[in-house]
Amino acid sequence: MIHVFLHEACHALFYRIPWLKELHDQEHALIDEVLARILESDLSPLFGLTPHTIEEHVEELSHYDLKFRVTKENLEHLAAAWNKEYKRSRDLTGFAEYTRKYLLGC
Repeated sequence: MIHVFLHEACHALFYRIPWLKELHDQEHALIDEVLARILESDLSPLFGLTPHTIEEHVEELSHYDLKFRVTKENLEHLAAAWNKEYKRSRDLTGFAEYTRKYLLGC
């Protein structure tokens, strides 16, 4: 139950990014779901939770009607980018922009 709350809270953190809400439905769902899952995995230990594995996230994302098929490699790359470039500064907007460019090429 706490995982669900944390996941939804992660969505709320990205909701403040104006351009994210302006994306087409499938693009919005793709970027929003990927961002929330990466942040959720990062924050889970702070709440005493075991983070979901990359494979579990890929499985969950496979149930969405997304413009792009998210792979284990995609999520590993984005998680590494979060940890290396954006986590320390808590740059959610920068990470969202990076994720959009990486997954959608725009």
